[in-house]
Amino acid sequence: MAVNGKPKNCPKCGRIYMEVGRKMCLECYEKTLKLKLTVFEYVREHQGCNLDDIMEATGATMPLIREMIREGYFDNEKAQISYPCIKCGAPIFYGKMCVKCFKKLQKEIKVSKDAIEAREKLAQYVKATAGYKTMGRQKRK
Repeated sequence: MAVNGKPKNCPKCGRIYMEVGRKMCLECYEKTLKLKLTVFEYVREHQGCNLDDIMEATGATMPLIREMIREGYFDNEKAQISYPCIKCGAPIFYGKMCVKCFKKLQKEIKVSKDAIEAREKLAQYVKATAGYKTMGRQKRK
């Protein structure tokens, strides 16, 4: 049976492994699963804990806990674990940005999109009217 996978270096330990779905070697994958279980049990036993409490008690990193939140590990645990918005640092419970920063980003994108559209319309207008500027004009002697 042939295994379709690419040899890669494990991002955690650097060992070479065959990538077949996991993004790390089997040993690091098993360690990560054990750490996730430890975090999950801690949150279950300490409802109302915050991100700093979890990291201090379990040794888990913020990216791992955020990944667990995104994957839905704590949906049924009535946990309100917050982590910082990537733009302003405000506490959030899902996603990567708070609502305020997300709306600001949406507005910036819309302004940029409108500016691009206006620039394109101007370019089309200049191209369409370029021939009219010289028509009917004659050189003066």
